[in-house]
Amino acid sequence: MTCDGPFAADTSHDKLVATFGASNVTFEETRTGVEEEAQSATILYPRDPARRLKVFWKDEEARSPPAFIGKVADWRGGALAGVHGGCKLEAQFAPNQQASAEDLEN
Repeated sequence: MTCDGPFAADTSHDKLVATFGASNVTFEETRTGVEEEAQSATILYPRDPARRLKVFWKDEEARSPPAFIGKVADWRGGALAGVHGGCKLEAQFAPNQQASAEDLEN
């Protein structure tokens, strides 16, 4: 993924819909990765866990410009999307709620 084209600094929800198609883009409340916090975001490929990508907006009402574009993998060893071209990918990991204290130390 690079910071140009559909992921440029001036992108918007509407541009993502135009690029990826309405059936592959939703706007819904989703977990932010910070404890139990939720926020509305654009979700690319919402039904495909391998390609699912969240886009949070600086102006949620206008759905533009992007504040955060991220894909977080399972904390037990999944892979993150490749990011090139100066993009900043932030990942926030939360422990599995059923994990024991011993699991979390490893």
